[in-house]
Amino acid sequence: MKKTNLCPCGSQKPYENCCEPYHKNHNAPTCEALMRSRYSAFVFGL
Repeated sequence: MKKTNLCPCGSQKPYENCCEPYHKNHNAPTCEALMRSRYSAFVFGL
C-alpha cells in the first residue's frame, strides 16, 4: 500500500497523515484515534 492511499480506518485521510504515526510509537491524542489506529493495524496485519 502506498502511503498516499486513504487510511483503512475510515477517516478519509492519507495513511501517512492519519494512523501511520501511531504505528510508529507516537501516542494517539484521543480514544477514537487509538481505536482507529488499532483497526488499521489489524487490516495491515501489524
